[in-house]
Amino acid sequence: IDLRKTALYGVRLWSGRTMEGSPFDRLGVHVESVGKTLLVVAEHEPEASLVNEALNLSHTSKLSLVSPTAYDGLVCSFVRGVGEDFGIGVIKSIDFAERSMKALNTAVAPAPVSMVRVGSVRIDETGKETGETKPWTV
Repeated sequence: IDLRKTALYGVRLWSGRTMEGSPFDRLGVHVESVGKTLLVVAEHEPEASLVNEALNLSHTSKLSLVSPTAYDGLVCSFVRGVGEDFGIGVIKSIDFAERSMKALNTAVAPAPVSMVRVGSVRIDETGKETGETKPWTV
């Protein structure tokens, strides 16, 4: 799914202003300002001095650090333009550079997806529930 053309609901991801340039490019694979929160998608925790500089430049007061794999396994549904869910599945991966998502879903391809609703329940490869994320932490 091309996330440049598809809205995400239920997560902070791509709901704010993408931050680019220095120091944001050094923080992680994706950085955005969402209200007073700086969402940083990164493999490792960035240095404190870099975080402070980014918070000051983005006029935010709180950092939300998320692993790039934190979205993998989350239950999701595909939504048509009229707001109707037509497929349920699970996120396999998100490519932050391409701004795209791979998902296993019951929808029949090629399905025009206008929005993806992301839930808080995580499912493993065998279909077993493995936990839940707190709302709006990813």
